[in-house]
Amino acid sequence: MAIFDRAAHGNVVYSRPIETVYRAVLSAASAAGAKVEQADPYAYYIKLNMGISLFTWGEKLTVNLYTINDGRTSAVFVSKSNLGTEIAADSRNRKHVDTIIGLIPNYL
Repeated sequence: MAIFDRAAHGNVVYSRPIETVYRAVLSAASAAGAKVEQADPYAYYIKLNMGISLFTWGEKLTVNLYTINDGRTSAVFVSKSNLGTEIAADSRNRKHVDTIIGLIPNYL
């Protein structure tokens, strides 16, 4: 890990098909006020722009979905700061991951 790597990570397994989780992530992102930069419904990849704040130059949150055994879906979340050296980056990245993960069950 680099000295300025302030990324936050999350991994959640959902007992739903990958298509359902993909749509739920997009809905959760919209509810969180994130802007979808990229969304690939075939690769099950989503890149979100979480916007800038008073303390950071903004963050990008990526979500990669994978089908695992028994039709479940693994979702891997990574939030990184655009600049990477902001003091508030650690807590903002963690907050973004936790917010999206917390909203997803509302759309499953």
